[in-house]
Amino acid sequence: MDAMEGKTTVVANLGVAAAERKVRVLLIDADLRRPRLHEIFNIANDRGLTDLLRRSDAASFIDSSPVEGLAQPTHISNLWVLPSGQTDGTTARLLYSANLGALLRRFRRDFHLVLIDTSPMNLYADARILGRMSDGVVMVVRSNTKTTEELKAACQKFSQDQIPMLGMVLNDWKMNSSRARAYGRYYGRYRDQPGTCA
Repeated sequence: MDAMEGKTTVVANLGVAAAERKVRVLLIDADLRRPRLHEIFNIANDRGLTDLLRRSDAASFIDSSPVEGLAQPTHISNLWVLPSGQTDGTTARLLYSANLGALLRRFRRDFHLVLIDTSPMNLYADARILGRMSDGVVMVVRSNTKTTEELKAACQKFSQDQIPMLGMVLNDWKMNSSRARAYGRYYGRYRDQPGTCA
């Protein structure tokens, strides 16, 4: 939702977790203002999303290319990444390209799960643009950084765009020590009872 929420890390971790369950996963770095997925997975960023969207023959190229010509496999089995490609101050406009729809339709055929990392939605419209082309959005929010009103306003924007909210990840939440002790006592009562799972 905002810068420093940890959204890219959450996207990467969700992708790894799904891939480890034998799901064929693609991560798309559509944060064209601060791309980082290529760094996390140690892959080249000399070509990527921006290059595909810029192509004059994008529709035919996207349709006829093998998946290896569009995205890059990572060192994790079943996990692929489409990095951002080279970016500058104007590349975010490429998200309005008709080629983006063709690209996402192609990836729906090749992958079981496609996760898209976007720029922070409270700063830019990118998440809403991509949300309209997706099955839904998951908001990533760092604990204790947003008011209830700010979260409601963000949800309202997705609702106005008729974008399904699939969920929210509360990142960096820390339980205070008194609650942690209370949960420890609660768990302890059940752990020692016969016939329960430990």
